[in-house]
Amino acid sequence: MPYIHTCRRVAVVSARGRSFIPILASFALFSTALSAKPAVLAQARQLERIEETLSSNSGSESFLSNSRQPPKRLKALKTLRKLVRLRERKSKILSSVGDRAAAVLAEYLMSEIRRPSREPSRVDSMTDELDALLAPYSDFSTIAGFDYDFDDPGRYRAPKVGGFLARARWSAARPKNKDVQSAVKALAFAENETRGFDKCLALLTFAETLRDVSTASDDDDALSRAENYLDECRKYGGKFFTPVSDSKHGKARERLGTRDWRRLQDRIFRLQLDIDIAKLAAEFGPDYALYVKMRRYYDAKRWLDAFVAAERLAFGENGWTPPSKKKRASGEKNTPGKQTTQSVCAEAGRLYWCRLLLMNDAAGKYRSASLPSGVDETERFIADKPRGLYRGDALMELARFYLERKWDWKKAGVYYEKALKWFRDAREERDAVDLYALPPKLASFASPDSPETTLDEWRRTRRRKIDSKEIVNRRTAPWYVSENEKECLFMTGFLLLESGKPEEALKRFSQVSSIDKNIAFLERKNFPNALMRLRSCCKTGYIVLPVKCRRLLSRKNKCRIFLAEFKYVLEDLDAAEKIYREVLNDPKSRPIDKAAAMMGIGNCHDLQEKKTDDAEWFAKAYELSPKSAIGAESLYRLACNNRGNGKFDEAIKRYGEYLRRFPKGSWARSCLFNLAQTCHTAGRKKRFKMAAASFKKRYPKSELNKYLKQMAKTGPDEMLVPEE
Repeated sequence: MPYIHTCRRVAVVSARGRSFIPILASFALFSTALSAKPAVLAQARQLERIEETLSSNSGSESFLSNSRQPPKRLKALKTLRKLVRLRERKSKILSSVGDRAAAVLAEYLMSEIRRPSREPSRVDSMTDELDALLAPYSDFSTIAGFDYDFDDPGRYRAPKVGGFLARARWSAARPKNKDVQSAVKALAFAENETRGFDKCLALLTFAETLRDVSTASDDDDALSRAENYLDECRKYGGKFFTPVSDSKHGKARERLGTRDWRRLQDRIFRLQLDIDIAKLAAEFGPDYALYVKMRRYYDAKRWLDAFVAAERLAFGENGWTPPSKKKRASGEKNTPGKQTTQSVCAEAGRLYWCRLLLMNDAAGKYRSASLPSGVDETERFIADKPRGLYRGDALMELARFYLERKWDWKKAGVYYEKALKWFRDAREERDAVDLYALPPKLASFASPDSPETTLDEWRRTRRRKIDSKEIVNRRTAPWYVSENEKECLFMTGFLLLESGKPEEALKRFSQVSSIDKNIAFLERKNFPNALMRLRSCCKTGYIVLPVKCRRLLSRKNKCRIFLAEFKYVLEDLDAAEKIYREVLNDPKSRPIDKAAAMMGIGNCHDLQEKKTDDAEWFAKAYELSPKSAIGAESLYRLACNNRGNGKFDEAIKRYGEYLRRFPKGSWARSCLFNLAQTCHTAGRKKRFKMAAASFKKRYPKSELNKYLKQMAKTGPDEMLVPEE
């Protein structure tokens, strides 16, 4: 009988439209007409479609669109309750589906009950439903009597283990009549009697239960035990659910057990975060703990959770509430509550709240209309805090929004100019931030130790990731003002360069060396740096792609790629690659646009030591547009990349191909010289003489002829000739 294992993650939205709760739904289904009715399979497929609809945008910028629709939440719950009824069927397969659906529904109901804003009447009804739902799961023999497959622990699972663990956890989490002792006893039994994925689930449930007990009773020992169980869960899961290619059951384990294990990562992440936050709250207070929680969610791209935490920081527990239907009908704008505190964490929370609202605005037709305008709220934040710590950041957020999302570079320039003026004024206001002073203990813990940008061993700019525990502003970080002022100078200069004013752009770029010590050091040593490259761009009028290549691109992608090239010159490679991939993944992009984006990704990977697929990107770009000027650029860079990696035969082939296809191309002279030098390095004397003679015939007055003449008298490794 073929075994089909379907695991789905159901995102369920709360009634208030405030957040969504990822729930791990695992259903074991067999594809035989005798054991599974078509109606049941149809319900499972329906649940699968709901999961994909609700969770497809969980990591994208349209984070508040589909996930805030109560009808889809109700539809998902209705489907779960239908599947729960299958527990009563005599068929073991169908009853197994019902048991797993019951575990999913119980997990959701317990999550809803723990929400502080839930009405008491609703809590009572969900409590009664949970009691009835988990009543059948009290017999320990359902776990003890199950025969596990020790060779492949991810393949078989005890059908009722999810309900059994949910009942044990509910015994300790009930609002009334808690029975922590019996819950711990049951979980300890499950820990010893389960294997494989079931044991991982038992360890995780034990840790969650101890976390709940610690939250209710301020028991530090229970919190430490919860962390120990969580570590044990990670170790056990990593031991069993790692793909093993040389094992007999390696493929089955990767397909089944590892897939289930990966779906537990969300609960593991949330539990570890709750433990960390509880420790920080005990030591530094709830505001800072909530700030770290917001930053963790934001860095993990869990936008809804970050939005909820930011809103609580900015406006308190009640947060923002949508206007009534009467106000919406009259056209009145959404107005959030007033900011309740003036602390640093509250200011940061409101900044992130505005940042997430701007992301909602950028979602276009997928944006949530029930939320206020991100532009209006950011403007309000700027107006309310004329001397606030994060006023400059808010101005730069608006500038980036218009620059990278609306492509209105004129407005972006206005906001960058305002931000530049604010940072210059902030440099002189040393005594204007006393209102936002941190306690000494928190200041020493949360202040960053090193600047955001440094130079590596190759003297390239490297940007470190700001830790979620760091509070970065002009009071805690001495480099904060200079870094942001430098970015404003670069971006205003870029906008001037794009508008056809290279002289004014050069003046802005030249001011950077006076505020950035790293660039000033590289300038004194006459070492290649971003400022040197930007001076060259101001003279030539282009950055990476020549003007004739840029003319081939569509209007929007021309702006995108020009901005990505500027980020590339500044050695902000991650930001550049992100923009290139936006062009590549845009369904409206033409092949020529995608070829330019692929070449850009190859350039970014070429400067990153850990990336080894740069040649593949150049090859794809050339294959996508072989007859265009962008294809010629990609072919030349592919040949140079092969030569730099020691693939001399491939480089000779690519150089020759360029000369055949583009004999009058921009890189024809360089290709012919590099071809001769590569042939000399590879020891191909006959081909070297032919290339050198061809170069002398085509470029008789070039100074490079004397190098080729000297190379003919030496061996491959006796002389190094600089590339043109």
